Amino acid sequence: MLFTKREEKTIRYYNKHAREWAEERNPKHKSFWDGDVKRFNELISKGKIIEIGSGSGREANRLIALGYDYLGTDVSKGLLRVAKENNPNGKFLLKNDYDLDFLPESFDGFWSSATLLHVPKSRIRRVLKNIKRILKHGAIGFISLKENKSESESIEEKTGRYFFYYKIDEFKAILKNVDFEIIEANQKKQTKENDDVVYWLTFFVKKT
Repeated sequence: MLFTKREEKTIRYYNKHAREWAEERNPKHKSFWDGDVKRFNELISKGKIIEIGSGSGREANRLIALGYDYLGTDVSKGLLRVAKENNPNGKFLLKNDYDLDFLPESFDGFWSSATLLHVPKSRIRRVLKNIKRILKHGAIGFISLKENKSESESIEEKTGRYFFYYKIDEFKAILKNVDFEIIEANQKKQTKENDDVVYWLTFFVKKT
């Protein structure tokens, strides 16, 4: 499946600036998602899991340490290089969200943090169905997205990256539409070092 021009622009940024982007996401540093990794481990303590959008490999570092049979995927060659350097014993593949060509029911769970927010809204159901296809019955998943109360999408002027935003009830409806059971849905506020505030939506889901 061909990418939209917006998606291509976002991928180019990550390929060109992978190391720069990854600097503040060093696996040795505390992650905003550490609490969610802990909750994920409570819901599924072992098994074969796939990370959709492994980025710099920060969460891969946590998930591998917890003993999962881990596979990371990303659409950016630049980010994959960094992820492999950060996790030399990890398994990573160059894959996009539309081309998860694994056998049906291959994984016990999935992790996708701050990745699906780059997928155009017109294509998000297709991606979620593609993820669901490769999960076993009862598999557990984690998804995080950005919330913006005034916009549904935007382009970051400095980087050229596109973001697609959701309200919590909006994404709940999408998950239900593709037959994911919602275990938990939460809103989180992140205050960055420069005092910028980001609002996140997090979802723990189950394939029923």
